[in-house]
Amino acid sequence: MINIDFITYKANDEMLAIAHWAEHLLPSSWLQRVDSQDYSKSVQTSLGRILLYRRLTSMGYSAEDIPTMRYTTAGKPYFENNIHFSFAYEKGIIMVASSDNQPVGIDIEQMRPVSWTEYEGYFEAEEWMRISKSPQPIKKLIEAWVTKEAATKLEGKVDLPINRNQIKFKKRFLHLDGKKYHHQPIQLPSQYVGRLATKNWTWRVNVNDITNEMQTRPMLYAVRA
Repeated sequence: MINIDFITYKANDEMLAIAHWAEHLLPSSWLQRVDSQDYSKSVQTSLGRILLYRRLTSMGYSAEDIPTMRYTTAGKPYFENNIHFSFAYEKGIIMVASSDNQPVGIDIEQMRPVSWTEYEGYFEAEEWMRISKSPQPIKKLIEAWVTKEAATKLEGKVDLPINRNQIKFKKRFLHLDGKKYHHQPIQLPSQYVGRLATKNWTWRVNVNDITNEMQTRPMLYAVRA
């Protein structure tokens, strides 16, 4: 089972209070890579980790047995147990995917005007043909981009730039450094494009908008419990 939880948010007082609560709620290992020099980024990171904490408590974890968060040399966070997860952040939205049976990678972008012809060098000729001939090339480009980003996150290659030789993808399959993966869209508000990358295809993907829950004061106590 793969669960994808997301919130859409504005920087209101309640959301900021939840982000600050992370300093008291979350294990210290979960906060080691929070960027204290970039306030908006630190709020996003803290909220993302609150979403993951909420998911683990819903799976039966207590505050005492929450796993330690470790980090690869590339900066990707992970657990040493069989819980896999991936974060994605974009203006106004935060998302976390979690799985108890296989690695996952997710990415998200907001639909916006893009000088799409400048990105040709990132794609194989066949891939670029599909993008440039599409009735909506900008949408097609963003979809392709988040698919590639999701795959790099799955492999922990978060510090490597996307290049056309590294990743090749088709409608449902993707090849990263010669390895085959699956990708599928994530159902999100219409202004966002999200993609999930996995090693094995799965139909069991639950996408949960928990915005309303996160914006209620009792949520703090529910997570704490």
